[in-house]
Amino acid sequence: MKNQNKYLYNKRLKILKFAKIIVSEQGFKPDILKVISNEYKLDKNQTNVLFPEGNNDLIKFALDQLNIDLENYCKKLDLIRLPIHKRIRKILLTKILLMKKDKIFYKKIFFNLLIPKKQLPLTSQLYISVDQMWFIAGDTSVDFNFYSKRIILAGIYSRVILFFF
Repeated sequence: MKNQNKYLYNKRLKILKFAKIIVSEQGFKPDILKVISNEYKLDKNQTNVLFPEGNNDLIKFALDQLNIDLENYCKKLDLIRLPIHKRIRKILLTKILLMKKDKIFYKKIFFNLLIPKKQLPLTSQLYISVDQMWFIAGDTSVDFNFYSKRIILAGIYSRVILFFF
């Protein structure tokens, strides 16, 4: 089962790599997975199985992968020796650094999330990103501070992202 999951995960990563190129050039189209399949001669049925909800699954996977990359990168840093506000700053700047590699792709994702009729709301993706940052920083709060920290960081993070794009 693990080998099968790893195989499917690697296939999704391959499609994401192609998607970064296509979306950066052409933007998000309703049939972007078909375009990717045609461009790189992939099996259309396989892309539909790997991303059953189309663009929404692709966007969610791309943002989840960005969070995984952020966590892996931050594990290499010695964050525990820093005060909490410097940890958060370092994590936030690291995320910007990771997005800078594919800036146009993430910009198109961000603007796609701003469209109100999309099924992936920006607020839920913002919360997932902010929560991941606090998790990496080692936040253990469980009371009212849990929510207030995330709300404050969401405001800061959204402004930084708008400025970055």
